[in-house]
Amino acid sequence: MIVAMITHLRMIAVACLIAAMALRSPCQADARSDFVNPPLRFRARPFWFWNNTSVTAAEVEAQLEGNRDQSGYGGLAPLPFGPKFTPKYLSEEYFALYGAAVRKAKELGMFLTIYDEYGFPSGSWGANMGDGIPRFKNKYPDATLRRLDKHKDNVTGPGSYSRQLPPGKLMSIVAMNTGTKERVDLTGQASGGSK
Repeated sequence: MIVAMITHLRMIAVACLIAAMALRSPCQADARSDFVNPPLRFRARPFWFWNNTSVTAAEVEAQLEGNRDQSGYGGLAPLPFGPKFTPKYLSEEYFALYGAAVRKAKELGMFLTIYDEYGFPSGSWGANMGDGIPRFKNKYPDATLRRLDKHKDNVTGPGSYSRQLPPGKLMSIVAMNTGTKERVDLTGQASGGSK
C-alpha cells in the first residue's frame, strides 16, 4: 500500500508541476501535505471479515468510524462468510446491511471495495461462496481450484511401514534415502489405502 501511495503522490507531484508550469502557480505544498497526512483516498483499505457471526447495521457503522478514526484506514473490503454468518447471505436483510455500510462509508468519506470471493488467492475460482455453498464447483467441478497437500513421515529402516492414505486423489509417493539423497517413486506400490 505504501508503494501505491507513493506512486499516487508522485502522480500528484507531476500533475502539480505541469499545472504550475502552465498556470505559473506553485502547488508543491499540497503534495507535501498529502504525503504527511494522506487523504482517505490514498489510505489502506484492508479486508473486513464478517466472519461466521451475526452482523448488525449498528456494528457496521461503529466499526467503520473506528477503522477511520483509530486505525486511519481510508476504506474497507467487506468479506462475509461462514455457515453462522447472518443476515443470510444475499438475502434482503443482507443487502440492507451492505447498504448501511455503503451509506456510512460515504458519510465518513471512506471507500468500500466490493470483494465477494471467499477463498484465496483472488481469481482462483476457489469454489467457496459467502454462504458456504460451492455453486461454481458444483456446476464446473473440473474448472475449480485444486489443492495439493504434502504429507511427510520420517521412517528408519530396514523394516516395513504402513500408513492409511489421507482422503483425496493420490498424486505421488516418494521415498528418499536421507544419507544418499536418492529418491524412489513409490506411487505404483501404493495399494489398499496404505503405503
